[in-house]
Amino acid sequence: MIIGIMGAMPDEVDQLCAKLENVTVELYGGVEYHRGTLAGKQVVVCCAGMGKANAAATTQVLITRYGAEKIIFSGIAGNMTSKIGIGDVAVGGYVPKYENAASVIASQIKEYYASGKIDGTHFRLTDGQYLFDSRKLKELKIAEYALPKGSVVEDTVAAKLSKYSHYIELLVAGIVLLVLLLVFVAALFLRTRRLKRTLEEREGQLVVAREKAEESDMLKSAFLANMSHEIRTPLNAIVGFSSLMQGEELSQEERAEYCAIVVNNSEMLLTLLNDILDISSLECGKIKFNCSSEEIVQVCQHVLMTTAHTRQEGVEGRLECAVGSYMLVTDVHRLSQILINLLTNAGKFTSQGSITLGVEIDEAHREVLFSVADTGPGIPLDKQEMVFNRFEKLDGNKKKGTGLGLAICRQIAMIFGGRIWVDPTYTAGARFVFAHPIDIRFPEDGENRGGG
Repeated sequence: MIIGIMGAMPDEVDQLCAKLENVTVELYGGVEYHRGTLAGKQVVVCCAGMGKANAAATTQVLITRYGAEKIIFSGIAGNMTSKIGIGDVAVGGYVPKYENAASVIASQIKEYYASGKIDGTHFRLTDGQYLFDSRKLKELKIAEYALPKGSVVEDTVAAKLSKYSHYIELLVAGIVLLVLLLVFVAALFLRTRRLKRTLEEREGQLVVAREKAEESDMLKSAFLANMSHEIRTPLNAIVGFSSLMQGEELSQEERAEYCAIVVNNSEMLLTLLNDILDISSLECGKIKFNCSSEEIVQVCQHVLMTTAHTRQEGVEGRLECAVGSYMLVTDVHRLSQILINLLTNAGKFTSQGSITLGVEIDEAHREVLFSVADTGPGIPLDKQEMVFNRFEKLDGNKKKGTGLGLAICRQIAMIFGGRIWVDPTYTAGARFVFAHPIDIRFPEDGENRGGG
């Protein structure tokens, strides 16, 4: 076993080397290493110097270059390196206990300058202690009873932690503050991003609302212009022919003809006003739906008979029901209004053939499909959606009517929760389909529902 001994001062090293036999000296890294034997043991003695860094460096050389298995600090070197070497690379050693003698030295210096004598100057040696690291003792399997009497065994790691506990606490506090700062910055970033996203959404909503407002204003203007035109046309006819009827030179046949024109235009004006009131009330939600369970086959038969006078001569009215009877919760008045409008519209454009009112039950989609098919000229594919606009009439259409019937039908269908469309696959004329939901739900208070 090779033992490394470190002293702090050259005189101390000389005293240690004087006890060695077969001494050889090697200079390495500016430090003299004296190698010899002491009581049959291989010993390497060196000077640690007056600094902890020097002591740590020489300790490392003793271990790596000379293979020292035990490091002993002597005298002042033990005190300087006890906090570095012990527990790191050294087992332990003799560490002196230094006292604060600054006041004594100062008084001696003062006395020397005053008297010029040094008779009173003296040195007093202090006690020391053997200090060893418990972990190194266990690592090298050295029993505590083999240590010098009065040796102190301590855990140097715990001692270092205790010594630097203040700095550790400051470091932990700094880390905690840094984490809190990072959390605050992250929360601020997320909040800023959320506010930015909300602002973008609100801006988008404002743009949409502005576009809708502009569109609504344009629709209102167009509606008023169309309504003014549609009202003025029958009023002009009524006023004009009423004035002509006052002439005494008119024959009985001419007077009857003018009277019929006035009556027809009066009915047209009344229908227009009713349609305008209906569509306005539907859009404003002022019309209440009174729902009950109705037998729809009977409703269809009644509607078909009611509109018989609107069909042109020679046109057949048909009813095709997939069931003999079916009960449906609906507003019978509004359902009849849709079917009457569709049948009346078909009667205007069908001069020959037939008009068919059909009923189908679609259990898969929980819908009742009402359809009105005619054998008229049909509707072009690019016009099939336009016919549901208000006051919309196809090019060349000179048939009497307000142009509001199909718009009212779609509005009622939407309130029912259903759909209405033109069947694009039907080629024998035009076929309108209205899908009425079976599981329609209305409030419990009288089963009334407002439009809108």
